[in-house]
Amino acid sequence: MARKKRITLILIILSTLLLAGPGVVDIANAEPISSSIPTDFERQSVPSTLSPSDSIDDGPAQESVKWNLGWNSFDGNWFYVDSVNPVSLHSGWLYTNGAWYWLDPSTHAMASGLHECNGSAYWFDASGSMATGWVLDGGTWYYATGSGALASGWAYVGGAWY
Repeated sequence: MARKKRITLILIILSTLLLAGPGVVDIANAEPISSSIPTDFERQSVPSTLSPSDSIDDGPAQESVKWNLGWNSFDGNWFYVDSVNPVSLHSGWLYTNGAWYWLDPSTHAMASGLHECNGSAYWFDASGSMATGWVLDGGTWYYATGSGALASGWAYVGGAWY
């Protein structure tokens, strides 16, 4: 009887995944399946004169880096620049190129992976795009609602309860 329940559960999960379509992301392989995720060619690398002790938060580092409008990379993190004179690094939610991103208000750095924003858990792929639909993380499935917030407790998805 337990084997039959496991098989039924596996079939439900697989059929739901098929119905979920492009919102599915495999975290273990960090391969987004959604076509709405922007590519890295839209981002720019920032030539840096910063030292590791410099600060990005509204300090001298902003003046010593040549920031470009849009996406910029610095010290292994991605930042979004709203204006360059004076430099304004975006923080909080950002919607661009059909995807949502979270830029930490304290560091202005783009979030990736599991991250808490305003009291809810979200998952962001390697390019920083917020996931919706089913997400596989280390062998565990999570469901990101249409708003992107990860469901907790029971969720009714594709005609079944999870």
